[in-house]
Amino acid sequence: CHVIFQEASGRVSSLEREISALKAENASLRSRAAGVEQSCEHRVQTLVEELDNVRVKLAEIQEQSRRDVSALNAALESGQEFSQRQLEQNRQLVDMVRNAQSEAEMFKQEISSSGAEARRLREENEDLRSEVERLDRIVYGGKRQ
Repeated sequence: CHVIFQEASGRVSSLEREISALKAENASLRSRAAGVEQSCEHRVQTLVEELDNVRVKLAEIQEQSRRDVSALNAALESGQEFSQRQLEQNRQLVDMVRNAQSEAEMFKQEISSSGAEARRLREENEDLRSEVERLDRIVYGGKRQ
């Protein structure tokens, strides 16, 4: 019985040492787990802050993009309006050029007609002068001074 007691006692001591070692390991693991948990919490907090910063930056970029798009749309609309005004002015200028060309053609015809009329009248004047000279010679006998 004494041997069984000693064996049991040795076994209990061995188990108590193992329990003590396991408790120490457990405490160490708990401490490490707490450190890892704290590190993870810190990392999560850092990531949340970074995410918030990214969201703020994204909101700023989106707002700037909206303003840029609005400004570009306004510039495009203004450019289109300007182009329409230019097209209308060009049409008016084309009409004015056509009218001027038409008037120029009329003036050319009038000038041509006036030139022909002037030549006809010169010829008629020359004929009349010749006729007056002829009549003068008949009436005055060529003595007129």
